[in-house]
Amino acid sequence: MSQTVLKKGERFDIANLKNERARIEDTLRNNGYFYFNREYITYDLDTGSKRQTVNIKITINPPSDTSQHLPYKINHIYLITDYVSDISRDTTQRDTTVLDEYSFIAQHSRMRDNVLLDAVYISGHKLYAKDNELKTINRLSQLGIYKFININFERAKTLPGNNLDAFIYLTPAKRQSVSASAEMNVTNEGFLGMASTLSYKNKNLSKRADQFLFDLGAGIQLRLARKEKVKIISGNINVSLTYYLNRFVPFKKRIFAQYTQPRTRLNTSYIFEHRFDFNNQGDVVFLYQLHNLSFNYGYEWTGNKYMRHLLNPMTLSFYLIPERGIEFNRRLSLNQALASSFEEQIILGPNYSFIYNNQEGDKDRVYTFFKTALETSGNFLYAGFRLANLKSDNDQFLILKRPFSQYFRIEADWRNYVRIRNHGMFAIRTFAGIGVPYGNSDALPFVKQFFVGGPNSLRGFLIREIGPGSYVDTLVYNPETGEERGNVGFFNQTGDIKLEINAELRFDIYKWLKGAIFIDAGNVWTLKRDTRTNGNFEFNRFWKEFAVNAGVGARLDFNFFVIRLDYGFPFRDPRKVSDNRWLFEKAQFRKGQFQLAIGYPF
Repeated sequence: MSQTVLKKGERFDIANLKNERARIEDTLRNNGYFYFNREYITYDLDTGSKRQTVNIKITINPPSDTSQHLPYKINHIYLITDYVSDISRDTTQRDTTVLDEYSFIAQHSRMRDNVLLDAVYISGHKLYAKDNELKTINRLSQLGIYKFININFERAKTLPGNNLDAFIYLTPAKRQSVSASAEMNVTNEGFLGMASTLSYKNKNLSKRADQFLFDLGAGIQLRLARKEKVKIISGNINVSLTYYLNRFVPFKKRIFAQYTQPRTRLNTSYIFEHRFDFNNQGDVVFLYQLHNLSFNYGYEWTGNKYMRHLLNPMTLSFYLIPERGIEFNRRLSLNQALASSFEEQIILGPNYSFIYNNQEGDKDRVYTFFKTALETSGNFLYAGFRLANLKSDNDQFLILKRPFSQYFRIEADWRNYVRIRNHGMFAIRTFAGIGVPYGNSDALPFVKQFFVGGPNSLRGFLIREIGPGSYVDTLVYNPETGEERGNVGFFNQTGDIKLEINAELRFDIYKWLKGAIFIDAGNVWTLKRDTRTNGNFEFNRFWKEFAVNAGVGARLDFNFFVIRLDYGFPFRDPRKVSDNRWLFEKAQFRKGQFQLAIGYPF
C-alpha cells in the first residue's frame, strides 16, 4: 500500500485509477499470481460523505469459479530452438537434451546451451514473475539470431499443485545478411561528393550468438566544371572488421549481473585517403596520402533498459603520411599548430561512452537521448618514460621514431523529441565538446579535432567550411563580397572546442513521404592563438561567431531505412565582417547546399 498511486488529499483523476489497477496487476504477477489480471480489480466511488471529496473502495474480486487467487511456481522450462510457426507444415524430427529443469528441443543445435541459459531469466522452483518473462524476451531478441520469440505457460502435468511449465518458442532468423548505404552532396560551385558502404553480418559465427561484421566503404569528391575536365579532389577507402562476443573476455566468471547483457568488442580498421586541393593559381595539386590503422578492445553492458555503457580499455591507432605534396608542406609551414596535428603519431589510451535513451516505443510523446564520451591518450606512456628517466627528442618522447599523442577529450550530445499529435515531431539537439593537448603533444591529432558542416551538422555549409571562430581562409572566401574562390580544401577548418545546436520540425506528407523544416547553428574554436586570426575561443566574442543556416528537407521513410534530401542555405556567416554577417538577400537562398544521406541527422 506504500506504493499506491492513489494519495489522500490529491485531485481526483481517472488516469490514476487506471494506473493503480496496472500497478496492482504488475505487483501480483511478479509474485507468482500468473492468472491474475486487472479485470479482477473494481472501484466503488462514494461522493456523499463530504463536499467535493470522493471515497474510493478497491475490491479484488475472486475468479468466476469462486476459488482463490493463488501463486504459481515454475516447474520445467522447454526451449524449442527451431520452431516453425506453421505447425501443419512442421515435420521436423527433434531431439531433446535435458539440463536440470531445462529441456532443449531441436533437430540441429544452432546455439550452445549455456549461451541460451544466460539469456533466460525464468528459473525452476521459483515463483512466476512477469518481469522475468519480459527480460527473457528482450534478451533473446538482442542476441539477433531469432526472428520470432514467444513464451507460453501451461499447468504442469507431471507435478501436482500450483505449478507451471514454460514453453519458449524460438524461430531462427537468417544467419547472414548483406546491406548497403550511400550519401551524396552537391554544391552550387560544381562540386559533387559521393560515399557508399557495403556491410556483411554473420549473427552466429561460433554457436554463441557472436556477431562478425565486415564493412567496406569508399568516397570521392569531384569538381564538375563546365569548361574543364572532371577533376578528382579527394578519394578514400576504409575497411573495418568487428567481432562481438556475448561475455566479458578473458574473464571466466560473470563480473556483473545477468541483466547487464555484457559483450566484448574487438575491432580493427584501416583508412586510406588520397587528397588533392587548389593552389593560389587555382590549379589542382596533390596534397598528401594518409594511412590510418586502428585496433580497439572493449566492453559493452547495460545499466538498465535506458542506460548503456561502452568502455575501451585500449585503443591503438597509427597515422602515417608517406607522401606529402609541395602545397601541403607550404601550408603546414604557415601554421605550427596545424603542422603538429598532422605529425605521424601513435594514439594509445582508453575511452568511455555513456548512452541514455528513455524511448520505449514509436508512439512515445516525449523522450530524451543523451550521450557523453571521454577519451585520453598517452598518459601511461608519458609516465613510464618519466619514471624511466629517458631522454626526449625535441621535448617529445618517441616510439618507433614517432611521437605519441597525449590529450584529454570530452563531448556531450543531448537530444529531445516531442511528438506533435500523430503526424509531426519537434526534435532539438545540443552538442558541446572540448579537447586539450598537453605533455607530449602541442595539438590534438587532426582526426580528433572538431568540425562543423555537412549532412549531419550545419547543412547550409560544406564539411569543415566554417571555423575556427571568424577565421577566413582568403584562398577560399572573400569576406567583403561573400564570393567563393573555387577552393574546396577546408582541411584546416577544425578546432579544439565545438558548440552546436540543431532544431527540426518533422511532419508527414503522405504515408512514407515526410517533410522537415530545420535550422542549425554552431562553430568550432581553438584553445590557443595561432596563425588563424580570430580562431581562438574568447568569452567576449565567441557568441558573435556562430554560423547559422536554415532549410527544408524531404525524407523517404520506409521504417527499416530512411533516404534523406536536405537543402540548407546560409543565414549567418561569421567569415564576413562583423557588422554584415546576417544574410537576408533573396539571392542567398540559391547559395545553399544539397545534402543527400541515409537516416535522420539526429
